[in-house]
Amino acid sequence: MRLAGANPRDQMTKAEKRNSADAYAGKVEYGYCLTCGGALAYRKEYSTTVSTTITSWKRYEYDGINLLRVDEKCDDDNPTNGIDSGDPWRTLEVSTHRPGMLGNLLGKRFYEHTNNDATPDSTYDYFYGYDRVGNLVFVYEGGGSGDEAFYFTQDAFGNQLNLGHFNGDSWATARAVGVTEHQTGKWLDPFTGMYYGIARWYDPETGRWVSRDPGSQGPIGSCEEGGTCRAVTMSLSRGEYYVYNLNTPSNRFDPDGARSVSVMYSVLFGPTPTPTDVPPTPTPTPVSAKDLLKWLSNFLKCACKFGKTPGKMVGGAAVSIIDTIENKLLCPMDDYFDRINPKRTPTPIAY
Repeated sequence: MRLAGANPRDQMTKAEKRNSADAYAGKVEYGYCLTCGGALAYRKEYSTTVSTTITSWKRYEYDGINLLRVDEKCDDDNPTNGIDSGDPWRTLEVSTHRPGMLGNLLGKRFYEHTNNDATPDSTYDYFYGYDRVGNLVFVYEGGGSGDEAFYFTQDAFGNQLNLGHFNGDSWATARAVGVTEHQTGKWLDPFTGMYYGIARWYDPETGRWVSRDPGSQGPIGSCEEGGTCRAVTMSLSRGEYYVYNLNTPSNRFDPDGARSVSVMYSVLFGPTPTPTDVPPTPTPTPVSAKDLLKWLSNFLKCACKFGKTPGKMVGGAAVSIIDTIENKLLCPMDDYFDRINPKRTPTPIAY
């Protein structure tokens, strides 16, 4: 298989299979909504023998990065002649999500179609159970029974483990009835064997993303407070733009293909806030030359008394408390830090 195309966001748009004689053996195409965060909008899979015949055409609907619904086109022509743009849509699956959950997907309803019409022949309801990093482990039947439908086993990078050794269920069997999610709750494309990670695709066999970190053109930065790291932090420091979860997928997960989150932080404090949830950084108030000279004059006065009175640290700023007979004066250095750092609560000062 080879990747045959990418869009301006460096997201895979086409993958093609070739046989041993380097002849065409099938392809898949992806389209993205570039005005809504680059989410996957549709997927087209083509015949393994005729490169122009579409055998599967799906579209995807989201709430943020959560996949809510998948529809597919059905070939209602008689006789059937392959799927085309004029064929009708029918619902394939509808998902339910739970905010703050690692895997995020609580469950889904899958509609099985065996005929070329919009009426489903069977309906399956599933509820999902995850491990500590959000990998799908258990699938339970809905409809009141609650029986275990599937039990999955995988390695840390999202590859299916030997079924005989670990007594797990076949991923291919589950996929036939609508269960396609595995690594950190992401769905696995059977054509490419890759996971859709929102911002880019992930290859579990190599343990790497197949395209560059979307933040790799930005400035180099360290991990943010709260255990969240831009993938570029590790990538650029090693000359590697494709590293997955800082190479520690047993302790971290990536919700959108653009950041790696510590599992411990997520468990203790809930989901990592998105950039829109972070309050804007306040703009420091400029300090005039007159104010700076005034501060310096008062600082020198404090310095004269500093040897007589011990200083102490308050909020990271050195504050010298000057004990006098009349009252206590707060060193003007604290006033200076109030000016350059408006996030601190201003403290009255007596001159």
